[in-house]
Amino acid sequence: MTTDDILSMKYTKNNPIVIGTRGSKLALWQAHFTQKTLEENGFAVKIVIIKTQGDNIQHLSFDKLEGKGFFTKEIETALLQGEIDLAVHSHKDLPTTPTPELEIAACSYREDPADILLIKPEKVNTQNVFSLENNTLVGTSSPRRKEQLLLLNPSLRIENLRGNVPTRINKLREGQYDAIVLASAGIKRLGIDLSDFFVHHLPLHEMIPAPAQGVLAYQIRENDADLARILQQYLHNSAVQQAIAVERKILNLLEGGCQLPVGVHCHLAENNAQVWACFGDEKHTFKRVYKSLPYEPSILPQKIVAELTTSAKRNIFISRNLQEHSLFRQLIEKAGHSLQAESLLQFEPINTTLPQILCEWVFFTSKKAVHFWAMNHHEYLADKKLAAIGQGTANALQEAGFSCHFIGKSDDAAMVAATFLKETKAKTVLFPQAQHSVQSIQRHLPESVRVYNFPVYKNTARKNVLIQPCDIAVLTSPLNAAAFFEQYTAQNSPEIVAIGKTTQAYIQQNGTKNCYKSYATHEVALADTCLGLATAKN
Repeated sequence: MTTDDILSMKYTKNNPIVIGTRGSKLALWQAHFTQKTLEENGFAVKIVIIKTQGDNIQHLSFDKLEGKGFFTKEIETALLQGEIDLAVHSHKDLPTTPTPELEIAACSYREDPADILLIKPEKVNTQNVFSLENNTLVGTSSPRRKEQLLLLNPSLRIENLRGNVPTRINKLREGQYDAIVLASAGIKRLGIDLSDFFVHHLPLHEMIPAPAQGVLAYQIRENDADLARILQQYLHNSAVQQAIAVERKILNLLEGGCQLPVGVHCHLAENNAQVWACFGDEKHTFKRVYKSLPYEPSILPQKIVAELTTSAKRNIFISRNLQEHSLFRQLIEKAGHSLQAESLLQFEPINTTLPQILCEWVFFTSKKAVHFWAMNHHEYLADKKLAAIGQGTANALQEAGFSCHFIGKSDDAAMVAATFLKETKAKTVLFPQAQHSVQSIQRHLPESVRVYNFPVYKNTARKNVLIQPCDIAVLTSPLNAAAFFEQYTAQNSPEIVAIGKTTQAYIQQNGTKNCYKSYATHEVALADTCLGLATAKN
């Protein structure tokens, strides 16, 4: 259908499309974005501001408000009565049960779906979860955000925070809070200056966002075929619609809204869906799950909901010594599972003298390398540029008094090596490493880079370690896997979670079929993968 065909229908340059919206700065941005897009394509547009229950009642948190649709009901009423033609909503504000005689005719592109923490500089501790000092006062009225903050950092104090985005930020500036949580999408769309705060971007695995977060919904009367065609042609994003259909169906099946903590994010790649979800019920239990499954929109939401609402105790083993407050331990034990956390290896330093090597970069591929070498050789590293394979190793370097000039952002060693080379143009690199290192980064560097491998510690299997019977085992290196299979054969082994590709390849060579690679190497990803397997066994 051409533009001329559409212009010959109900809505023309002389018959404006009337948009209804809330009056907040963000809501007006959304309405003006829609207006501009439509006007650029030949349509006249008028905007009408409508106040909603959520705007009028600011002293209560969302879980204390009656009913659903706190930010949409009054706008929908105006739409039904013909006072407006088009309602522009934040999609996450819409109830999942359709309003009779109305329909969502289109959805927008998706802005960054993640949340962010705005932190006053004096309350920043980058070594802690969320980069927050213990006992920090955080403002949010979202049950979803409250539960996830306290799940990963129980030391925090949470108080309700209401108001539009600029109002919330002003309350932080005034000192009413130490930090606040906001949706990244709103900040980006409004272009707000955040230079006086420390901004901690919350990865999707740390703070699972609200279903359809970052997406706009275009709602019309269901008999308005002309406007539906216009919106489909000029504003609709079909790929986004496929992803949020899964998210909102999960929300619908859980009967959630603003009152219950529900987070869902679906990422589509070809015919596969990665889904992170969390849910808290009236009994104050809170669960999270991660799944990577074929994209089957009629089946996938039911599978996720079944896992979020199933209770069963599993025995889980991880080949790593964990601190009492480790994120992996917290997530596994709070989900009701038992845990044995014990490294199957012992580590010993190799007595080495300082290398007489002229190199520009020193690349650390493990926290153990930092522990056994960096802490004892400050003078050698003083004039070097330091690289870390990931954030955990970078944190270990920071604790030793060093700053990283490069930190890997992927669990794919080839990608880390390629990014390192692209960003640094390194010519000479020293790798402090284990005696029998698999050299995961080195083997992906070209011959033009001079590589020096420098063994600083050795690891050997511990003797007389008894692995308790387990349903799921998380193996954190090929050597740990080798020690594990001295007690378990491929035939009688539990389901295995491998920390990365190298470990997975070793395990599969052992003949074990039930091996799943974690989507990342950090503890939350390892726990997510375990929790998905634990519920799937029911």
